[in-house]
Amino acid sequence: MKHAHFLFVPLLLFMACSNSETTQQPGFIIKGTISNDYSGPVYLISPEPTTVIDSTIVVDGLFELKGSINYPTNVSLSFIGNPPYTNSFYLDNSEFIIELTEDNSFALINSIEGGETELMKNNLLTFFEESAELDDFPNKLYAYMDSIISINPQSQLVGEALAEVTSEQIFSYEQSVALYKSLDIETMAPSDISSIE
Repeated sequence: MKHAHFLFVPLLLFMACSNSETTQQPGFIIKGTISNDYSGPVYLISPEPTTVIDSTIVVDGLFELKGSINYPTNVSLSFIGNPPYTNSFYLDNSEFIIELTEDNSFALINSIEGGETELMKNNLLTFFEESAELDDFPNKLYAYMDSIISINPQSQLVGEALAEVTSEQIFSYEQSVALYKSLDIETMAPSDISSIE
């Protein structure tokens, strides 16, 4: 019982962030800087299927992308507008501050601040690292994943997380099926759905 706070602290942080969705701004804003000498286009891309969400021109090492999305989506930034992509992050209708480096036409993310889904991802990773050795870890992880999915079943983060966990066979078949049925399959990345199935 002394380790129970590992389950509840990240969950409370997540729920606090998720409850702020009612006050969330109506769209996303990405304010970016380039750490080296680059001027030209930068593209915001959803990789599955490849879709350019927005683009702009980098001027004096600065760029800004704005828009709105319907659900948290795994995206990448690119200088060439098509694959291959490098780092990805979860875009939601929040404000982001991102620093990139241009490396042989690749957009490498040096740092990223903001984004409720990015915070959720970091909390999930922290929970996993801190709780993996606890007794009854699969059931605690199941409860944590169930709470995340119930709050936002459309988020591509939950699909990717479930794909990772099911590939490691942490859950029973029944637990995996229950979580899978809670997802909004229409919004998930096709590769994650294939991994889960």
